[in-house]
Amino acid sequence: MEPLVIYAPGSGTTERVARAVGKGFGTAGTCVVASIDHVTPTAVWDADLVVIGGPAHVHGMTHALRRFLRQTVESAWQGLPVVAFDIRVRGEAGTAGSAAVRVARKLRTGGAVVDVPPESFFVAGMTGPLEDGSWSEPRNGAASWRRWWCRTAGRPEEERGPISPGLRPRTGGDHLAPARLDN
Repeated sequence: MEPLVIYAPGSGTTERVARAVGKGFGTAGTCVVASIDHVTPTAVWDADLVVIGGPAHVHGMTHALRRFLRQTVESAWQGLPVVAFDIRVRGEAGTAGSAAVRVARKLRTGGAVVDVPPESFFVAGMTGPLEDGSWSEPRNGAASWRRWWCRTAGRPEEERGPISPGLRPRTGGDHLAPARLDN
């Protein structure tokens, strides 16, 4: 399986950012983009890379994202390369907490490989859109994350197809259908 982009639903901007991230990975093959409501722990286990995020809520993670992480067994995250992102309103220093930082910390504690700093995408208001209106930022983030992933896997970036860092054994299964990244 290629990258799995998981998002916690919010105002709709989070899904659009997740799909933009998926497009950034999509140039190299199939990328699954799915809401946490449709992701099983087995799908996480089968992924080669997980990009996970959601909107910031009360200076941290939403209840849904917190519940998803709690219900996903730690062994699913062991050795798995993970990138965390969030969607939040820009605020004065220290007033707008980052859900991505908390997700990355929790997953690193659970054994995930979190070598890339968490990323925040800023929205203009509580329901979006992105602050500058540009969707290239999430796509560019994905391209950067793919380069990191390829280095982790020890493969040239220009190679196409599934990339598995070989950090843990894989199991088979059809736990998610690849999302179409046309929009």
